[in-house]
Amino acid sequence: MEETNFAVDTGQGFKLQGTLYLKDNAPSDDIVIFCHGLMNTRNSEVNQSIIKEIDFNSISFDFQ
Repeated sequence: MEETNFAVDTGQGFKLQGTLYLKDNAPSDDIVIFCHGLMNTRNSEVNQSIIKEIDFNSISFDFQ
């Protein structure tokens, strides 16, 4: 699995940080977007375990 970190500056002065996960065995170029819950981060244990288990490309990001 290839992981690429990225950051996007918003018009409101925030920087959204995320990670793109590309799987070698992904069945298509479609991407699943993971939005974490309150008081959590994109690197949470739950998000990471799901990302490792699924066969789809995905993006996980922090809202702020």
